Amino acid sequence: MKKIYSFLLMALLASAAWATTVTFDFAANGNTMFDGITASDTSSDTGDFTQSKSNTQGDVTITVGAGAKMYAVYGGGIELRMYSGSSLTVAAAEGHKITGIEFVNTRWSEPTASNGAFSDAVWSGDAASVTFDFGAQCRLTQLKVTVDNGQGTVDPDPDPEKTVITDFNQMAELEDGTEFEFQGYAIVVYQNGQYLYVRGVDEDNYFCNGLIYGNAGIQYEPGDFIPKGWTATKDTYHGLVEAKNPQGLEQATEVDEYEEDYAPFDETAYFSYLCNLDYLSYFVNDYLVVKGVTLTAPDNRHNFTITLDENTIAGYDRFGAEFPEDLDAAYDVVGVMSVFDETPQIIPISITPNDPFAVQRELWDAWYNGQDGEQFTVADRLYVVKATKAQEPEEQSSNYIYVTDNRTEIEYNYYGYLIPMDWTPDCYAIDCQGNEELYNQIAGMNVIEAGTLRVELASNFTNPRLLVTEAPEEAEVEEAEADPEFMFMNFNLNDTLVADGHLICNIQGVYKVIDGKEYLMGMDENGELWQPIALDRRYIGQAGQPKDGDLVELDQVVIKLNEAWEVRPEDDENAGAPARSRMATFAQHKRAAAQAVKAPKPRKAYRDDDNYYENYILCPLNADFIVTAVNDVETKAAVSSVQYVNVAGQVSNAPFQGVNVVVTRYDNGTVKTGKLVK
Repeated sequence: MKKIYSFLLMALLASAAWATTVTFDFAANGNTMFDGITASDTSSDTGDFTQSKSNTQGDVTITVGAGAKMYAVYGGGIELRMYSGSSLTVAAAEGHKITGIEFVNTRWSEPTASNGAFSDAVWSGDAASVTFDFGAQCRLTQLKVTVDNGQGTVDPDPDPEKTVITDFNQMAELEDGTEFEFQGYAIVVYQNGQYLYVRGVDEDNYFCNGLIYGNAGIQYEPGDFIPKGWTATKDTYHGLVEAKNPQGLEQATEVDEYEEDYAPFDETAYFSYLCNLDYLSYFVNDYLVVKGVTLTAPDNRHNFTITLDENTIAGYDRFGAEFPEDLDAAYDVVGVMSVFDETPQIIPISITPNDPFAVQRELWDAWYNGQDGEQFTVADRLYVVKATKAQEPEEQSSNYIYVTDNRTEIEYNYYGYLIPMDWTPDCYAIDCQGNEELYNQIAGMNVIEAGTLRVELASNFTNPRLLVTEAPEEAEVEEAEADPEFMFMNFNLNDTLVADGHLICNIQGVYKVIDGKEYLMGMDENGELWQPIALDRRYIGQAGQPKDGDLVELDQVVIKLNEAWEVRPEDDENAGAPARSRMATFAQHKRAAAQAVKAPKPRKAYRDDDNYYENYILCPLNADFIVTAVNDVETKAAVSSVQYVNVAGQVSNAPFQGVNVVVTRYDNGTVKTGKLVK
């Protein structure tokens, strides 16, 4: 399968074998890089470049032209902001060449370069200097410049008789016995004796795998970049493609700072494809981990089996991994994917006891990216909103405990950069699956300690639940934190309701009984009631009985979904947007081919249906129906005055245009708030 590689590697692809990378870190050092420039916000001019300013690091000098600004970002950090008409020049020291520049940015408007070429915020070329002219705003946090150190660059006119390749997929296409020179990117993932497993990148910017076999003469560490220019002979051994008898390997000159690039790929979800010869080309030479598998003991020829669910793959103990004594337990196997006589096999490197909850995830990450059935430990401190005693017919369960992280902002890691984002507190139901003792333990907590709740995710695309089988730890907190003011969303049903399952909110609407069933409704601009959303009393029983037509407010209402939302296939990307707009996954190693064959998620309800609101159920967590407008009641007292209140709360003796609440005062001193009228 293909895996996307990080932005850092783009710059490295353009670098020469003897290149170094110089980083201009505006985010960390912007206040000290340019004489007389101190970062400021828009209210101050101390960060303005009124004339060109330069900064030199190593063999590279950058010059920022007039019109730019060193900007102090709200919440911390600094950005170099280039505006229309400003310029940025990058120049190498005498005898050196600029071969790559990566623009690390929070907002990208591609400038015009005096030479070279752009691709995804990365410049590539071969020049003593390059000037960038900006036609729109660009916000830079770093500039990473790759420069050769004067020892030369890759020969632009290689020997036509020499076979030169730049990725390991190309190596697989060569005839056995072909000698070649490798001028591509290679990062070390594992080395054992004469076996050197590496990752490269193909012409489509996806990871590909390679095996260098022979006496390397050098001991590498995972994450080391192997300098370009080494040679080897292509060979195929039992279906395994190798770069055999390498010559000219050099000690690493760069080390990858992103561990994700050289960590083993988690192939547990694709285990059945590992076992299938038809998919072998996607995985061969892969450095991987499969979790929760069972093993047999190696026989006298080092052969054994690895099984997950009903799928089994061959194993071969080539590297002498330490096998456990208890083979009835589940284990995680880190190894490399191989082939022998057209049979897929895994060569183990390490075998460790399986902990299905080893991964820690914040709730917002599970909400965006989680898949049903995933097991993890919740990294957040969770606040108990409400423990309920009710049947949940949608899931044939009962006794939910609703929790929230109670946060309003999150930060997600985008290739090493923390990006802030507004966040509506996510609410999940803890489902103890009928275990009354466990339910009582968790229901008695106010705050659940971070990193102690081990869960399995369920119903994430409708009404998210956390299945638990053991109690977490209660957090020791101050009294104020133990009883926080929960930051729920507020909905007024006069507007279109946009929500997701198990969202806890405060809501306002008109109470109506239609054909014996209870609803909350909104009122449109013409004063007409609309979008009747069913009220479900599973948590409050018959308590709280407003009158038909009352305008009521409810706090702590659980909004549930009957079905997951779906975008119509015929709609364009902007029409009928789903309620849960899933953020693109942060994992850098998504597997396109395996994704294509995964079963589709069960999404059936459409947000743009005329009766979309029938997909909602409102389940109050308490019976306090706050009546803000009630029906007229009969009275024998004479009316002394009548006033009108509009939706903004303004009071008048004459009706407002639009929706009014009638307030009637009687001679006996009583005051009645009447019906909603236009």
